[in-house]
Amino acid sequence: MPVQAGVPLDQLDDTMESEPYVPLLPHQVQSVPYNVGSAVLDEYMGPYDPTFDCIVKGEPEPDIYWLRDGAQIPESTEAIMEYEDDDTCTLVLPAINLHKAGKYTCKAINPHGEATCSAVLTVKTDRRLQGMDGPQVADGTSYSPSQAKPPKFLEAPKDKTAEEGKQCRVSCEIDGIPPPAVTWSKDGDQLSDEACRFEQEGQTYTLILDETVLDDEGFYACTAVNPKGRAEKMFQIKVKEAGEAPTFVGPLIDTTADDGTCVQLKCKVQGARPMKILWRKYDIHLTPSSMYHMSYNESTGDCMLEIVIVGRNDEGEFLCRAENEFGREETTAELIVEGPEPVPYAPKVTAPLKDVEVLRVNPGNSNAALQHTHDPS
Repeated sequence: MPVQAGVPLDQLDDTMESEPYVPLLPHQVQSVPYNVGSAVLDEYMGPYDPTFDCIVKGEPEPDIYWLRDGAQIPESTEAIMEYEDDDTCTLVLPAINLHKAGKYTCKAINPHGEATCSAVLTVKTDRRLQGMDGPQVADGTSYSPSQAKPPKFLEAPKDKTAEEGKQCRVSCEIDGIPPPAVTWSKDGDQLSDEACRFEQEGQTYTLILDETVLDDEGFYACTAVNPKGRAEKMFQIKVKEAGEAPTFVGPLIDTTADDGTCVQLKCKVQGARPMKILWRKYDIHLTPSSMYHMSYNESTGDCMLEIVIVGRNDEGEFLCRAENEFGREETTAELIVEGPEPVPYAPKVTAPLKDVEVLRVNPGNSNAALQHTHDPS
């Protein structure tokens, strides 16, 4: 029979077969989740599976999360979670070992708020019950006191630059026997699960800030403690103020122009400054010249490419690209040049060659000569 949360082991008897009484609030439906009953398991000696249960009500029905020492517990064969129709929330911990000791919290959340209740699990080794030569580590193997070792950072948390409003994750890897208790702090104050989330997978511990704000900037510490010692690493989180990537609120439009005229291609962009504007025709990058005039009004976002004298060879697709530190955006348009088609005709000479006569004025100087040309006609 599983150990019922809230009942000391030395009081287990046949009365445990009956359902324990849980206080009920007079109203079954509330706008904010609340705890009707909770239980504390003071210590565990085995061989039963420790069980935590509480009753939580809320409207709409709240989502239920379980945490150990502030870190969310994923549902698995080692952490069985149940939510009954009578609003009883249950966490069962099969195959208990020392690393599962800690403070367990049931958190209920719905759109109107949240409620939590916590209980402490203390695991005491009893070799007569467990049939082991020593305590267990996380993988279920036993170790002797001589095998215990203090926490050690295999990979320290690194400095991070986060963008305001985006998620920020900082991870590290910590070794130690028994597995250490890990806490996170900011500017000397320990963090709680109200402001952030904590995850653990094996030896990897992660701090998660779901929606980073400017006040999250500061110096953080990850601290690991077990009976053999303590280890701590510092790191810094910087928060970059959120900015807007470029968006063309007025894109380029296809344009038709007469051959030999002046044409202007215009668009309008908005986004965080500074902004860089580039123009291209197909894959050719365009630069300001006597043929192309370019302008960008930073205050209004108006962009313009002016082709001073349009010719047939100017036909094609033009592209305007806007870039800033938060992203880039492009807009394209087709330019069509119209004009009279040239009349085909056979080749003809419009400026004929002229005869050339050279008179040498000094026979001893081959470079001295007078040149005279005349029209053979």
